[in-house]
Amino acid sequence: VYPGRASSSSMIDFVITMLSMGTCGFRKLLEERKRLFEFFKLTLERENFHILKSPHNNISIAIKLDNDFPSDIGSMLFLRGASGARVVDKSSAYKEIDGLRLKSFGAHIDDYPHAYLTVAAAIGIKESEIEKFVKMLKRLRAKQAKK
Repeated sequence: VYPGRASSSSMIDFVITMLSMGTCGFRKLLEERKRLFEFFKLTLERENFHILKSPHNNISIAIKLDNDFPSDIGSMLFLRGASGARVVDKSSAYKEIDGLRLKSFGAHIDDYPHAYLTVAAAIGIKESEIEKFVKMLKRLRAKQAKK
């Protein structure tokens, strides 16, 4: 269980958690996550965020970014404690890593026409967290519109 050295402690914690909650407890968490995914999408749509269609993805939501500086949104969210959100900026079409040039790095397809932000409705998320995140995103959108 030495920290930072391929420790097994996280796996032990996972097994203990799964054993303590059982199949029924885990299924309840999955059902709640599905419900909150729909709640997350509806809340974003209600605030006039453009949700990109991804019918086979029932965890992540992609939000079209119309502003000129999409990476600013990602950094502003991070600075405000919103972890896990990811921005794919179409303006940075290429990324070089160790001499290898990658086209549309971070996107699932090359030349996607929009910058977008992905957020997830993961197991354990709460309605209050979704509402707080959407309020924060709404304020950031208004701040970007003033630029």
